[in-house]
Amino acid sequence: GAIEHVEIDPATGGIIFQTISGAIPLGICGSGVIDCIAKMLDAGILDKKGLFIGNVSQPGVRPSRDGGWEICIAKRLMDNEDIVLTQKDVGEFQIAKAAVRAGISVLMEKAEVNVPQIDRILISGSFGSHINPQSALLIGILPEVPVHRIEAIGNAALEGAKMALISGRVRNLAHRIAEKVEYVELADSETFQKRFIEAISFPVKRDDSL
Repeated sequence: GAIEHVEIDPATGGIIFQTISGAIPLGICGSGVIDCIAKMLDAGILDKKGLFIGNVSQPGVRPSRDGGWEICIAKRLMDNEDIVLTQKDVGEFQIAKAAVRAGISVLMEKAEVNVPQIDRILISGSFGSHINPQSALLIGILPEVPVHRIEAIGNAALEGAKMALISGRVRNLAHRIAEKVEYVELADSETFQKRFIEAISFPVKRDDSL
């Protein structure tokens, strides 16, 4: 029942959502939040600072109880309560996405790799497998590579364990990789805080003058 994907109808501005297993909506999960914020940016509901644009007359956008703004995504039929995304929710999400993006930036700088050199971005895990790559790029949580270079690979840890169990060659390869891996403590990085602050805002679209 968690909302996992969100679209905003360009003709009507209405919210179109998809829930896990097609069940009635009960809440919203991480991939749904990413989709919703990306689509709100694209529709001009949010500015690059993550703030609701006060003069927007978008269906579902309304004042929230705390005096800010929110968008109603769906209604829970079980208790007739609205599933909403508030200004506070967007702000908390920005902190989380900025930490991820800053971490990626620090690792890229440490490895002396720039964006054009990235052949593929592999996203593992159940959560990662449900992220819309286009939305992830739009909100700036990933480096700006062409969308076809982003690939979800599912439970990579489990698949790797299975491969290592049945193949001595793979086990040897895993040992060689482990010997080359360098641990980077982000808290000690001089550039992490700088990259974190830079990543709080959303990327500016070419036609975005905000």
